[in-house]
Amino acid sequence: MDGISARLSQQRHAVVWLVWLLCLCIWTLALLTSFPVQVKDAVLPPQAGYHASKLLHVGAYAFLAGSASWLLPSQPLRFLPILFLSFHAFGTEYLQQFVALRTGSLTDVGFNHAGLALGLVVTWWKWCQFRSEPEA
Repeated sequence: MDGISARLSQQRHAVVWLVWLLCLCIWTLALLTSFPVQVKDAVLPPQAGYHASKLLHVGAYAFLAGSASWLLPSQPLRFLPILFLSFHAFGTEYLQQFVALRTGSLTDVGFNHAGLALGLVVTWWKWCQFRSEPEA
């Protein structure tokens, strides 16, 4: 029975990683294409569009940071996804200067990191768990 539950646990862990990476890819695509800007300009007034886009930046990074707490729950390097997301925030903002209708902004990097901090605060209980894996 232990072999079956270990296999199910590994499969569940793989699914968590797959879903997280899929969300990260979708967010990266949204940041590096002009389509979201076109939709924002067509649907929202300029002032509301600005606030909505900043809330989206904060919310997306908060979700990615919070959900990252389930990626490496018992590993000493469990904060690596957060470090990666920090680099992702800088990298996508840098790359946006090469995308039509997009502008890279250090202000957006700040909003992205505010989202990272929010995600960490909301799931702090999960980040502080130190589960020890049973030894074989």
